[in-house]
Amino acid sequence: MLRKLLFFFFFFNSIVLLSQNDLVLDSLSTETTIKTHLDYYHDVSKKETIKTIQEREFSFYGNKTFPGEQAQKFWFKLQLNKSEKYKDEFFFLLNTVSIDTIVVYQNIGSGYEKRYEFIKNGEKDIEIPINFITTSDFLFEVSFAKSIYFPIKIENKQNLDKQYKINLVIYGLYYGFVLVVVLINLFFYRQTKERFFLYYILLTLSIALILFELDGLVYFLFGDVKWILHVDVVLHTFLLVSLMLFTLESLQLNIYKPKLKWFGIAIIALNTVSFLFYLLTNSLFWYSLGELFNLIGLLSSWFIGIFFLKRLVFARFLLLGYSVIQITSLLYVLPSEFGMIDLGLTPTSFKIGSVIEMLVFLYAISY
Repeated sequence: MLRKLLFFFFFFNSIVLLSQNDLVLDSLSTETTIKTHLDYYHDVSKKETIKTIQEREFSFYGNKTFPGEQAQKFWFKLQLNKSEKYKDEFFFLLNTVSIDTIVVYQNIGSGYEKRYEFIKNGEKDIEIPINFITTSDFLFEVSFAKSIYFPIKIENKQNLDKQYKINLVIYGLYYGFVLVVVLINLFFYRQTKERFFLYYILLTLSIALILFELDGLVYFLFGDVKWILHVDVVLHTFLLVSLMLFTLESLQLNIYKPKLKWFGIAIIALNTVSFLFYLLTNSLFWYSLGELFNLIGLLSSWFIGIFFLKRLVFARFLLLGYSVIQITSLLYVLPSEFGMIDLGLTPTSFKIGSVIEMLVFLYAISY
């Protein structure tokens, strides 16, 4: 089953692209991903300007990755051509938490001029309106806060408006389903007083809140406030705590393996301390360390499920539910958090995994 799930996500989310020097915009074109049309320059010294960068030699970007690189500055170059059929207004789109600042320059014939500037403020969707007549060159000056992840796309206004409406439907369906699951488990908790249902409510809410933040809805509700930039740290710790509690209770580890409780406490403590140091120092080393302990905690819960697979019936449901949510979440965060290859997964893919996980555990209640 696990192999089939892995194959499914890789098959439908991997992107195979052909490279070319420039991108031709046509009203009939369906191509939106433009990474394979970009050239890049790694500004190691972080001192290049719009004047000096024009003298540097750029390299082909394509699907190149920079695993382990953090807090770096890059320049990206793109040439766009319009066909006579293309009349729509279009936008550059970015959905990532990796970018600290981005400045877009456009060559208007007499030289490059600044057209757009973005400074990180908690907003996830960056929309850059672009307008030109036939052909134009663009330079993107990008400072990355975390990993090197630049998932830039291009879309016309009509499709962008359509996508907004689709997203609203997806938000309603997903968060509505989360509410139903929470209410069902709350009902069972009031009837039985078993902590199993309470801990699963916490786990469900922690996953939903992470997706709520990834969807940019926290920014939509609260606007440009400083604490939004670090809310992911709190949510990741909340997920780790709720996952450990649910695993402990659902597999009855206090009875079968009571010492594992101390392992969970140690992981949570190390995760919390690392994130606290990150908040105090703003050092990416502590952030990466906190994410590492978070990952260890998530994977350990999965391996504990494997250990009890033959002993407890519920371990089978736990293993299946954890497998789906962890595969989708890991494949989604690998590019943005660690600079690994982008498999094309979106928050919607993460939501699908979360829904499957909730359905598995709802069915498992009968056991």
